[in-house]
Amino acid sequence: MVTTLSESYYNTMDPKPELLPLTDFKIQLTGANGTAIIYTGYIEVAVRLPCSSMQSQMLVLIVKDTGFNSKVPAIVGTNLLREYRQEFEMQSEEFPKSWEIAFDA
Repeated sequence: MVTTLSESYYNTMDPKPELLPLTDFKIQLTGANGTAIIYTGYIEVAVRLPCSSMQSQMLVLIVKDTGFNSKVPAIVGTNLLREYRQEFEMQSEEFPKSWEIAFDA
């Protein structure tokens, strides 16, 4: 699962990160129900979890507005969780239980 942000939420960001094209990636996204997810591009953002001092650069897809993402504008994908989990393991730290549950779900 990838990390996404709704187009409406992206448009409220100040400062707004540059929206980059996905032409190099040539990916097709589908939702859990099999419908296509329409994206407008991606942004690069620095992400830090509240349980970690590590900051990571992540690609976040900007997706067209839907009824769902009008209520939940950001979805944290397993790509981000996986990176943080590996970092915790390398530092011999325990991955927070709440994040472990989310990751294993």
